[in-house]
Amino acid sequence: MFNLLPGRLPGSQPALLAAIAESNDPRLATPIIDLLRFSEDLPWAPELLTQLTGQDHGTDWHTWVEWASAQPLSAPPGYDRWKGELFAFVVEEPRFAAMIPAGVQTRVRLDEVVWGGVAVDGIPALDRAPQIPGAQAAWLEDDEYVVGVSLEGDARAYPLRILGAHEMANDVVGGVPVSLSYCTLCGSAVLYGADAGDRVYDFGSSGLLMRSNKLMYDRQTSSLWNQITGEPVIGPLADSGIRLPRLPAVVSTWGEWKSLHPKSTVLSLETGHDRTYARSPYADYFADEGLMFPVARRASSLPDKERVFTAVLDGAAKAWPLSLFESRRIVVDRIGETPVVLVAGGPATATSEPAGRSVRMYRWDGEAASVGEKWAVVDSEGAAWTVTEEALVGSQGERRERLPGHVAFWFGWFAFFPETEIGEAPR
Repeated sequence: MFNLLPGRLPGSQPALLAAIAESNDPRLATPIIDLLRFSEDLPWAPELLTQLTGQDHGTDWHTWVEWASAQPLSAPPGYDRWKGELFAFVVEEPRFAAMIPAGVQTRVRLDEVVWGGVAVDGIPALDRAPQIPGAQAAWLEDDEYVVGVSLEGDARAYPLRILGAHEMANDVVGGVPVSLSYCTLCGSAVLYGADAGDRVYDFGSSGLLMRSNKLMYDRQTSSLWNQITGEPVIGPLADSGIRLPRLPAVVSTWGEWKSLHPKSTVLSLETGHDRTYARSPYADYFADEGLMFPVARRASSLPDKERVFTAVLDGAAKAWPLSLFESRRIVVDRIGETPVVLVAGGPATATSEPAGRSVRMYRWDGEAASVGEKWAVVDSEGAAWTVTEEALVGSQGERRERLPGHVAFWFGWFAFFPETEIGEAPR
């Protein structure tokens, strides 16, 4: 493949550019588009890209990436090694070359993999970060959002303002090794069991993205994983068939979470990293409608940054807009062939108040449900089922299993689950 690293592409190489043009090989547009990510000062690029593709997007890297991603383009020979070397060269991060070497196994198109602006572990993961009793977290306001996790009776809260600075927390909750991955760009906090394929993995942030979705990496094999699907997609594990098990978690206000779990611990501000955690570094991004990175696969069914509660069950995917819960607390629906009930808010949430982002989902067996006293779900026969983090519990101890799901921006979910259904619209 042509030697197209930026530092080796001065304007004094007309023979190289002439050879690319003479080849008339549209595959060579792929590395040229990659170069635009790092420099718009490539006066030869627009004309050459137009000649190779028939398109005219100037030096607009976003548009070129989205256009190319939607085409059935294959990469030129040697593109994998070149891509890894490009990132390593520009970012001065040799681990990128090791993550994407020649002949790397991949389940995705490498041209959709882009640099997110930081080196490997440039956003440092939290590893068994200290927790403190909730009563000692006076700095945490009741209306602040946390990711609430409860496993085997061990309740913990991970404030989003801390997670936003780390995007990954490797921990053990109730004796269960877990990884809590938070993709700030796609608004998605997913709790995974870290034990998969007879091995326990721990994860870091690779600094790379795909469709504005975080690619995390495991420290055991340096494989790259899709944050929103829990699957390895590039590297030694790409063809392993491994998938991390999703575990239930909820995005809740701290006030709501601690009322349900008064003995819950909270992630300490003393994480071992030099961070102030005073404000989310992505506050402006969350408030804006725009996206920071290219995403070709989008749908206008909902606004890009509409927050949706999402779930996958038996191969079927579904998303419920959080606006659905502004006037109700219970939604009975199905994912594929499985009936489910979604419960929003908490016991202190009044029926007329928005439920925020707090949604839990359970298996269900009935056509109707309503909110009962003391945070219960009442079925069509009038039987009350108490809401817990593990299950809906009947009066005789019967249990209806809680199912994993998480909140994400619509664009982030649809980009990887284009066949997703959308839950019923608000009435």
